[in-house]
Amino acid sequence: MSDNHAFGRPAVDDGRGVVETMRMEATTMSNNFNAVNDSIKSDVHHLEDLSQCFADIFRSSDHSDVTLVLDDGAEFPAHRLILAARSSFFRAMMYNGFKESHEQRVSLHETNSVAFRAVLQYMYTSKIDFAGVELDVLLEYLSLAHRYELRQLMTAISEYFKEILKNENLCSILNAAYFFQFSDLIDYCMQYSDKHADQLLDDPSFNRLSGDSLKELLARDSFYANELKIFNAVCSWYATNSNMKAVSKELLDLVRLPLISQTELLNFVRPSGLVDADDLLDAIEIQTQKPFEAPYRGCKSIDTNIIPQYPIVQPLSREVSCRFTNQENMSVFHLDLGKPFIINTIILELNWKVDVQGFSYQIHVGMENRSDGHWKLVADYSKYDCRGTQRVFLEDSVVRYILIRVSDPMSCRIDGSRIEAMYSSETMPVDPHTKIIAPHSNITTIENHARVVEGVSRCRNALINGDITSYDWDSGYTCHQIGSGVIMVQLAQPYIISSMRILLWNCDDRFYSYYVAVSTNQDSWVTIIDRTNEECRGWQELLFDPLPVVYIRVVGTRNSINEVFHVVHLEAPSNVPIAIK
Repeated sequence: MSDNHAFGRPAVDDGRGVVETMRMEATTMSNNFNAVNDSIKSDVHHLEDLSQCFADIFRSSDHSDVTLVLDDGAEFPAHRLILAARSSFFRAMMYNGFKESHEQRVSLHETNSVAFRAVLQYMYTSKIDFAGVELDVLLEYLSLAHRYELRQLMTAISEYFKEILKNENLCSILNAAYFFQFSDLIDYCMQYSDKHADQLLDDPSFNRLSGDSLKELLARDSFYANELKIFNAVCSWYATNSNMKAVSKELLDLVRLPLISQTELLNFVRPSGLVDADDLLDAIEIQTQKPFEAPYRGCKSIDTNIIPQYPIVQPLSREVSCRFTNQENMSVFHLDLGKPFIINTIILELNWKVDVQGFSYQIHVGMENRSDGHWKLVADYSKYDCRGTQRVFLEDSVVRYILIRVSDPMSCRIDGSRIEAMYSSETMPVDPHTKIIAPHSNITTIENHARVVEGVSRCRNALINGDITSYDWDSGYTCHQIGSGVIMVQLAQPYIISSMRILLWNCDDRFYSYYVAVSTNQDSWVTIIDRTNEECRGWQELLFDPLPVVYIRVVGTRNSINEVFHVVHLEAPSNVPIAIK
């Protein structure tokens, strides 16, 4: 080997350290190579060949300068430079002045030789195969990857655990996820547990859950199973882990006693001697006098409409009795989900026998099918004009029944209805007082069921189709005659809005004056922007106090060229942040 070869040349100590020097030289060589070959072919990747070369180095003891010795006596010849380049753990050990920096044999403790060999080979080749590897060995892989700070390997193992997750290994994987604080894997395991709660409680591995893992599991509203079964599983865990009495008390506190019937409380929970009499009495008090305070659990299906997925769901139907209302101009619809579900979104579409410009309604949810105040009001649009598909977002709620009251002087006009209920990962914020959605992005779109109800245009809804470039002298805008008309947009339902953007037609140097008013029912209007005394061109940024909006009316009062007011685009709220001036 030549003295000038990278591995054979004596290292020069210039204060940068061996690893840093080698890195800089490699970077220079790479840059020179790229400069010469830029004109031929760029972005060449021969990583497979590189991996194979390093695999050969791993299998051979040639040129090794350190031997790694494990507790079981296994020895692995290795190369300091490769270890340091791949792992900050070994970089510190081999080059930062520790005693291992000068030793030819380095001991590594608490390391399984089978797992270590696979991880060491990964450090050389960036390849590892999990197929057929026992779970205990995979967990050792993970421990070593964590110790040696091999983050990509840790992520790969975490993703593989998701693929092989099942009832029998969930507890071990969840314990590991908690130990290494893999939040993504923890969430995945928890969602799996929610879906298989009954089977997990029956599995013998349940007793191997760590205290932290089990506390997190029981605290979830979405861990839905018979509460007595949960209590019995906690008792079994307590018996198996009798050395963890303090944790056991915390776990028992997470059992939701009000969800266990009085008969079961007296016949099964009380004889166990694990629950105080006062706690039993408190549970019975909630059941009999404060049902709204019951800490319900429910199934949680993320981004999945519950109704077509579960045969137990009863179809949305008109409530023929008068037990939910005595008002003649009110149509009532009722839905039974069959069991408790956690939802945050309800999508409603009413079908009418005749054309209806607007309607008003309320939505209530509950866990009990009664008429005596056991319902929670989640949407009150009884004073607003609504049309088309309705989207209602609510705080996470455990729900079994949904009740819809529609204001309709002629109830026979409603032919049928469609409803969706789900736990959505994409919602909009809701004003806590009015329970009206306060969107962060434009909802004056065709996709959100807005429509232009007044204004002249060659293309219906051109004002809200999202096109802000394709307009000229003849098309792409909406207009009205100044002094005798308006431009008006109707939203599908009320929204809390505090900003808008308007694009005035600007194919020449003309200017406009205008004002903007909003309403929820067309009976009363609030002027939010008055620019009747200004000369306005192009984009208009509008900022005002938040208020409920169903109708937006833009009225032109002046055009410096002619008597027509032209608007190309309207959005509310503004998709572009508007600075407060």
